[in-house]
Amino acid sequence: MSKALVEEIVDQTLAGNTVTWHGFGHFYVLENKGHPIGFTTEGHRGDVANHFVFKFSAAHSMNVKVRAEMAKRV
Repeated sequence: MSKALVEEIVDQTLAGNTVTWHGFGHFYVLENKGHPIGFTTEGHRGDVANHFVFKFSAAHSMNVKVRAEMAKRV
């Protein structure tokens, strides 16, 4: 994937758009809500703040191709 293509996907998703690459999948940003956590690395309770996650979801046809190729290797 070229650097320019990656930059365009990032720019579009940061603008709130979903980028769909037909036959490959789609890229989007998902907001995850904050939540309490049981223990931090310091051993006491804490909280995870709201945060955004960059996501990719492969197209069904891509998943089928990958499964078929992986089955050949087993």
